[in-house]
Amino acid sequence: SRRNTMNISADQLERALREKLKPFTLDIVDESADHAGHSGSDGTGQGTHFRVRIGCAGFNGLTRVAKHRLVYDALQAFIAQGLHALAIEIVDPTTLSTETVVFGSSARLMDLNENKEIVFTLVGPGDEDPEKRKILTTSPRGKGLIGRRRGEVVEIVVPKGTLRYKIIDIFFDR
Repeated sequence: SRRNTMNISADQLERALREKLKPFTLDIVDESADHAGHSGSDGTGQGTHFRVRIGCAGFNGLTRVAKHRLVYDALQAFIAQGLHALAIEIVDPTTLSTETVVFGSSARLMDLNENKEIVFTLVGPGDEDPEKRKILTTSPRGKGLIGRRRGEVVEIVVPKGTLRYKIIDIFFDR
C-alpha cells in the first residue's frame, strides 16, 4: 500500500531539525525523483527520499550511530507519514571553511566606530538573541556580514547611521 507523502517537503524536515537539534549547518535535498520506481517510491517523485547534511554542537562526543539516531528521532513523525529513505551526512565543524561569514558562523569584529571587539553569531528565525549577540542573517547587520571574508572592512547602513567593522576572525561554536 502506498502512503500519502505529498505533504512531506524539505522545508518541513528543515524546520523540524532546526527546532530539535539547532544545527550550525543544515542542507536538505529531496532526491525522490531519482528513486522513481524503486521500493518506497509513491510515484509522485517527491517526499520519500531525502539527503540531509547536518552539523550541530549536540553531536560532540557521540558515536556516528548516536548522531544518526538523533536525526531519525527528530524526523520520526515524517517517517510515520511515509518518509522512506534518509541519507545522512554528519558535518565535522573542524572541516568547515572559516574564510567567509556564513549562516551558523560567529564573526569576531573590531567595531571601528567604538574601537572595541565584538562577536556576532548569524542564526535563523527563532534563534535570535540580541543579548547573546545572536543575530538574524536577514537583519541589516546579518546581511552586511554574510559572505564577507576575514580581514575585510564592512560598512553597514542602519537607521542610526553607518556601522563600520573589520572582520578579525570567523569560527564555529563546537
